[in-house]
Amino acid sequence: MKSIHMKGIRFIGVLVLMLLVIIGMLVHPSVQAAEQRKCFDVALIPDCIEGRFLQFWEDNGGVAVFGYPITSAFEQVNEDTGRVYLTQYFERQRFELHPENNAPYDVLLGRLGAVKSDWTSPNWREEDARARSYGFPEMPLYFEETKQNVGENVSAFWQTNGLEFDGQSGKSRAESVALFGMPLRAEKGSSAKPYTWQVFERAILEYHPEITGKPTLGDRLGVWYVQTKCTGRMGDNLFNSETCDRVSGIAYP
Repeated sequence: MKSIHMKGIRFIGVLVLMLLVIIGMLVHPSVQAAEQRKCFDVALIPDCIEGRFLQFWEDNGGVAVFGYPITSAFEQVNEDTGRVYLTQYFERQRFELHPENNAPYDVLLGRLGAVKSDWTSPNWREEDARARSYGFPEMPLYFEETKQNVGENVSAFWQTNGLEFDGQSGKSRAESVALFGMPLRAEKGSSAKPYTWQVFERAILEYHPEITGKPTLGDRLGVWYVQTKCTGRMGDNLFNSETCDRVSGIAYP
């Protein structure tokens, strides 16, 4: 009788375990879907991030580096290549999905720092050459390709952020370049602005000494790009009227 009783207990245990497995299989897809989608309770930010873009966003700096999403992910023609990619704009950046590439290069970032410099100051290269506004090879973080150093005020932020290549702690020079690009112009300031800034290929970094703790901020280049495109002042408008109306309400700069 004792043996039969124990067999009965084991049988019930097996049934309970099987039931839990079945419930887990039924619940898991929705839980996983929730984990792969992130939305924000922020004014003028109705769009969410999901899938590979969410993973990339979270792995490489999140809000502090990229800002909030200002569009949904949608198919967009890349004006440089003429090809269509899944694209999403954030306050400070543009993501393009390239599944033909291995991670982390399956998500490519827009060269919005270069785009803004070329649009606002088409002759900036000649102007910098005339002013001999170059960096110093003997100083840290010098790039022969652009003849510039990463500016002293923004260097800490530049060096501590980057794409994740090797799973090691800290960021290598290559990882920081992959995220921000190389410096295009020297760090600058003016009496009209209480901060300094520096243009990189994929970002414009601003150093605000009045902000304690995290004084370096990224220019909201994604907002600038969408707003400028929507006005038709920089080639064809790539966005629908709903996006243009909403993003026009996001303060820039």
